[in-house]
Amino acid sequence: MRTFYLTFFTLFSLTIFTNSCRSDKETENNQYNFTIVRDSDFQRKIGGETTNIVFNINASYNFNTVPMYIKYSSNFDSELKLDNIILEKNKEYQLKNQNNFLEYVGKEAGIHNVSISVKNEKGQSLTETFILDYIPSGFTFLPDATGNSNKQYKGQDYTYTEKIIPERSSDTKGYTIKFKPYSGIIKFNNIKVEFDKEYPISDISNFSITTNSNISGKQILKYTVKNFSISEEIEVHQQISES
Repeated sequence: MRTFYLTFFTLFSLTIFTNSCRSDKETENNQYNFTIVRDSDFQRKIGGETTNIVFNINASYNFNTVPMYIKYSSNFDSELKLDNIILEKNKEYQLKNQNNFLEYVGKEAGIHNVSISVKNEKGQSLTETFILDYIPSGFTFLPDATGNSNKQYKGQDYTYTEKIIPERSSDTKGYTIKFKPYSGIIKFNNIKVEFDKEYPISDISNFSITTNSNISGKQILKYTVKNFSISEEIEVHQQISES
């Protein structure tokens, strides 16, 4: 009987000790709770534009005493900046400031579901979701053939001077061009290109494409011009004469 009571007392004491430790741990963690003060309403943006997001930490403790980390994800191609640092998706970064100003750039048209998560080293975490609407950023493409003559010859340069007119005059950044394989040489702004490689268009109001065909007969110059949200496939049909 004495053994029974001794065993019971031991188990009872262990239970109380375990519950006490758990309670102490929970109390300690609760001391490190926090909430997030954020923006809720956002204007519709055009692809490539920046959405500014207020993301402040309201902590029940001294924020600077416990390291905190942030990461984000999005269902579309995008970019998120924190303190001028571009964050990679699903990668943790230390959140050094209690008050933060995030810059989100949606690079595709659509409803962006942006998830931003933060956690501290005491095991407390929160996730906020931001719904951001991005619409296509349209443009008009104006090719203008201005070769040395009206006739194109095998082994000779022929140049097209071109420009892009965006729907909104401020949308001048983020344009690229990519060329499909071609029987001969293609130059973009007088620089020989690699096929299927994107090149930035630094000045959309004036750029040139030069072709030099190594065959005669029918040729097709194919390339893609795109910005953050839309792309346009271009085909130029050429009739190449023997030189």
